[in-house]
Amino acid sequence: MSALAVAAYQSVIFAVLDGLPIWNAELGPGYFAVNVAVVLALSAFGHSLIGRWLPAQVLVHGGITILVLAHLGKMLTLNRPLYLTDLTSAAQVVSLLPVLVRTFPGLFAALAVLVLGIVLGLVLAFRHPVWKARSRQRLLAGAFATLVIGPLVAWTHLVPRGSNLDTALRAELWGGRDYFVHKGFVLASLLQLSLRIPSPKAYDLASVEAALRRAGLALGTEPGRPETLPDIVLYLAEAVWDPTVLPVRFDRDPAPNLRRLLAGPVAGDMRVPVFGGLTPQTEFEVLTGLSTDYFPMGTVVYQRYLHRPVPALPAYLRQLGYHPAAVHTNHGWFWDRARVYPLLGFERFITLDDFDRPPRAGAFVSDIALVDRVISECEAASPCLVFAISMASHGPYDRALPADQPVNVVSGLGGAPKAALEGYATALAHADLALGRLIDRLGRWPRPIVVAVFGDHLPLLGPGFKVYRETGFRAKPPTSEEQERMHTTPVFVWSNRPLPTERLHCRASAFGAHLLRAAGLPLPLAFAFADHVDTVAPTPATVPGQLQADWWLLHHDLVLGSQYLASLDPLLGTAWRQLARLRADHELDLAGRPTIEITDFAPRTLSVGEEHLPQPDGSSAMWVRSRSTSGQAQIVLDGVRLPTQVGPDGLLTAKIPPRVLRSAGRHSVAVVDPVTRSRSAERELLVVDPVLPPTAEATGLSSVTPSLAEWGPTCVDEDVPFNQQPDGSSAFWFRLENPPASVAVHLDGVRIPSATGAGGLVSATTRPLASGRHRLSLIDTATGLAFAEVWLEVRQRPPVG
Repeated sequence: MSALAVAAYQSVIFAVLDGLPIWNAELGPGYFAVNVAVVLALSAFGHSLIGRWLPAQVLVHGGITILVLAHLGKMLTLNRPLYLTDLTSAAQVVSLLPVLVRTFPGLFAALAVLVLGIVLGLVLAFRHPVWKARSRQRLLAGAFATLVIGPLVAWTHLVPRGSNLDTALRAELWGGRDYFVHKGFVLASLLQLSLRIPSPKAYDLASVEAALRRAGLALGTEPGRPETLPDIVLYLAEAVWDPTVLPVRFDRDPAPNLRRLLAGPVAGDMRVPVFGGLTPQTEFEVLTGLSTDYFPMGTVVYQRYLHRPVPALPAYLRQLGYHPAAVHTNHGWFWDRARVYPLLGFERFITLDDFDRPPRAGAFVSDIALVDRVISECEAASPCLVFAISMASHGPYDRALPADQPVNVVSGLGGAPKAALEGYATALAHADLALGRLIDRLGRWPRPIVVAVFGDHLPLLGPGFKVYRETGFRAKPPTSEEQERMHTTPVFVWSNRPLPTERLHCRASAFGAHLLRAAGLPLPLAFAFADHVDTVAPTPATVPGQLQADWWLLHHDLVLGSQYLASLDPLLGTAWRQLARLRADHELDLAGRPTIEITDFAPRTLSVGEEHLPQPDGSSAMWVRSRSTSGQAQIVLDGVRLPTQVGPDGLLTAKIPPRVLRSAGRHSVAVVDPVTRSRSAERELLVVDPVLPPTAEATGLSSVTPSLAEWGPTCVDEDVPFNQQPDGSSAFWFRLENPPASVAVHLDGVRIPSATGAGGLVSATTRPLASGRHRLSLIDTATGLAFAEVWLEVRQRPPVG
């Protein structure tokens, strides 16, 4: 029975998608047999759970048939297989059900009949039990199912990497449709469940630095920045594309503004990773400079892999003083944007709920309303970064559309394809009108401004690519050139000031680099590397092996690894570190959890460029001694988890990122433990200027040298105010002999507010301090010479209770 079921599943799939009988398809007998074994194991698993054979068969085969129908619908719509991980996007699918039902009425009619048949089959099966299993039989069935299904679900953990079996199973693993064709639907679905991204063979700070150097990217030197920061608008034009490339004739141009702007100095086309949908994949590439090619096919990076801050375009511009905001005329929960956008650096996210009865264009909010909101956001902040995601040209294109100015197909197409293309052209005309309004409004902008516009994917025009096939734009199956055309969208960059001419033909991951150049801004390392890849290898097939490995190393580092790249980037500073602190709070729910106690750590104070515990690779290291931690505890510096070695007695050691030692500043140190889901309070590492003024005695400039007679307090408690002032600060006092006219006080190499009074009395204020020893230096401001240096002892506060 299982063999017949597998033959039936595959026959339907091959017949609908390829018009081939199963014996002419590319599913070999070996993989067919494995599919049969999997279906038999699933049936046994259902039998072990329910205890009755017939209801188990109805549920298992009914469930697989539902998945087959969903697979057919997705292949006909997007030319992408159904992955079981798609079930995590159920909310998006449910919201689109009315659209899908109209597009595939036959498929949903079959689905309705199938669901009704499953319900009736279950009723009959439970009323007339054919075989009720005993406990021993159920255990045996469950054991058989586990032995067959378990290794297939966990194969990436069990099969040695590089073995013949591993090579066979990974063949076309991320190739989408072909993997399901050659492996069979049931087997391929299970194998995909074990998808995990393998770590690079060599991954550490030195390997990331080496990858950057091979790309010719300079480390440690910060490029100059413009004196005036232009406002920036990044505009995602939903499904915007030029349909006049098809051999059809319209009664009017559906996109005159787009055509005018594409004739500007910086314009061209962009290769996008998706067709017909999955907008967040293109978003991810543009906003991060990374490629979705390095993640398993069928997964949405936002939902499955983006769970911590990354140094994306908004985070970088936020560092420069911009106020990043995103505006979208749809719900914020769609594609998990509301959770992801703060991790990319956006300060605000304006969604459909923030619009008050906006005008509509067909089924969606008008792009005119979106443009007006973008303008108001730009007026509210300077410099501004506004990322706009439009909706008015979203498909399908058979629903109510603006009827006042329809665009009609005069010749070249007929029937349902003609209606679909007319619907798209009418929606495009409205989107084009909004684009023209945006540029016209910003043409009178009082400040420098740069606008970058890109299409996220080509429109979905009828099931089975019908419009594209009937016009000869895409064959079945498509050639490599046709496939490239199906993934190419128009882009342009406009400004109210002159731009150097540049014809664009780039990846989506490199578009951010072109935007930053047009704005006169230096490129962060991630975008500079993406730009280098795009220059060296314009198409994915031409990327050299070493460059591909280096680029993958950086993907792993920024999304899954320790983010060494961010620590090496001189353009990412305090604002990025503050954003990165979100990571520990995001990954650990600390409410009601025990707090880790840091008993000691070092260094507490370092000079710029000073070494501490030198490592073989030339880096410095720090150590933290803590209590109540497991063997998985990690040091967190400025919110970024460091690769940590755990020693006896809770001693943790980690390398200090190079960026920390490049300039003076205060850095937070903490410990987190993912096992106990707890963390410590933050302590402070201080990096100070390495050059201290020479003492008066060393220079011999004066025979009458000021000296320190007494001072206080000499010892205080951690985080406890002392000599509290009206403004809440704490104060030191110093009594001097032979006092100079003016004295400066430095705390750990950093000057603090001070005042010189009568009788040689000097006071200085600070905030409460962390435990440890802190250096106080007194300097004659007239000569710049230090004449006294003392040490303050700050006792650790005893634990409460």
